[in-house]
Amino acid sequence: MKKKSWIRIGLPFGLLLLSVVVRAQQGVREGRPRQAQRQHSVRASLDTVVKTGFYRIVLPPDFVARCRTDLSDLRIFKPTGEQVPYVLRTGIGDSLNAGWLSLPDPLIRRRDSSNKHSYYRLQYDNAYRIERLSFVISNPVLYKRTVRITAVADSANAGFADVDAANDGPVVCVSIDPHDTAFRILAIKARTLLIDIANGDNAPLAITRAASAQSGIYILTWLQSFTGNGYELEAGENWASPPDYDLHYFTDSLRRRPFDIGLKSIQMDSTRVLGSAAVKPASPGAGKDGEIRANRKSGLLLWGILIFILLLLIYVSMKLARAVSQKEKNDRL
Repeated sequence: MKKKSWIRIGLPFGLLLLSVVVRAQQGVREGRPRQAQRQHSVRASLDTVVKTGFYRIVLPPDFVARCRTDLSDLRIFKPTGEQVPYVLRTGIGDSLNAGWLSLPDPLIRRRDSSNKHSYYRLQYDNAYRIERLSFVISNPVLYKRTVRITAVADSANAGFADVDAANDGPVVCVSIDPHDTAFRILAIKARTLLIDIANGDNAPLAITRAASAQSGIYILTWLQSFTGNGYELEAGENWASPPDYDLHYFTDSLRRRPFDIGLKSIQMDSTRVLGSAAVKPASPGAGKDGEIRANRKSGLLLWGILIFILLLLIYVSMKLARAVSQKEKNDRL
């Protein structure tokens, strides 16, 4: 009787544990796609909405640098995960444009060529949206040169090997002189710009600084005031197409200036940015390695439980077989 009662208790218990492990493994596998649906390269919480109405959200350069070139991956979410409609406005002449927003100065590298051209590589620390350039030239005092600006798709450590081949085409051609060294260009999102200056028979220009700026592009949206967690602005999703909201039918007839709302701390992958100051992570692969180690420990634990349950089932099965065999012998007697 004791053996039968132990078997009756142990077998269902083992099957229950096995089902729990299987369900847990399925939950992990199913959870990954759901998490991937909200993967982002940049995210920021909006400040508190104090009053329901239209709001202007100026997009800072650090945020825009992590977005798509056309900014079609921008999304605003409520705490419930529901999307909030918005209208994106990028026109420099827009009355609500926030003006020029300075970008971090790039690293300047120069190479003088035998073809009487000088090539300057402007290397930024991120793929910023560049709409204005200004050069500080220390020498010579008098000059007038033709400048061609090209966006280059490369890594941060690239040299000048791709001057003639690996570029995305000219961005703009301008003429500069001591009275006109600042100029606007068509918006280009790039980590590297190649400046090609035709020197003729003159000495190369000594460019000591390249000041860059992004215009104050912004989002116009309708936000509601409520208690609890606020809205979040995200980008970097693999959206198939830009959003298509009805809100743009109602923003052109605004009679009152919208409220301004800022962004709290911007989180970009493993880097946390407070305002415009970035805090460098401990190591480039620390977050990824930690995640791998955690997943490995979780997998080992699940396999350990599974092996234990299988051994338990084998033991119970052997006990059951022996009990059945003993019962048959007793019946024969």
